[in-house]
Amino acid sequence: SIKLCIVEIAAEVALCVAGCNLCNEGSYKEVAGSADACVACTPNRSDRSITDGPGSTSRNACRCKSDNAEIKNGDCQCKPGWTENPDDAADLSEGCILCSVSTYKNETGNGICTPCPLYAITNKQGSESAEDCKCKDHASLQDQNGEPVCLCNVGAGWDADTETC
Repeated sequence: SIKLCIVEIAAEVALCVAGCNLCNEGSYKEVAGSADACVACTPNRSDRSITDGPGSTSRNACRCKSDNAEIKNGDCQCKPGWTENPDDAADLSEGCILCSVSTYKNETGNGICTPCPLYAITNKQGSESAEDCKCKDHASLQDQNGEPVCLCNVGAGWDADTETC
């Protein structure tokens, strides 16, 4: 005989056949019925995402294990100013790491941080824009052979020892 049960999920009542289980943590199911399976929050890498617990009923319940990442294109990806920790690339459970000084990353993704133009620096880790890259004293950002580079201003000479003007 088939045993029926009533399960209340987010103010909806779903009829299920005995043996129905709540979706595992890191997955959800938005439609009532036994034909539809639970959906992984990040189908490309299910080990990178979580929900508040089993039985989630919406994709909105999904989040990345790392607070410095967000779900994009079926995976948890590092937010701007953050890059994938090379020691933790397998699951991002330890999170993303800040872009180092003199680099930036202006979009969500697991790519590397972009270095500032030659001789330009940022004042902090986690820069999100090329505009955070500033030339050192007495230099300005100029185009040299199609690439931005910090060059000494008029009246300032280059000191090769300190790499400053």
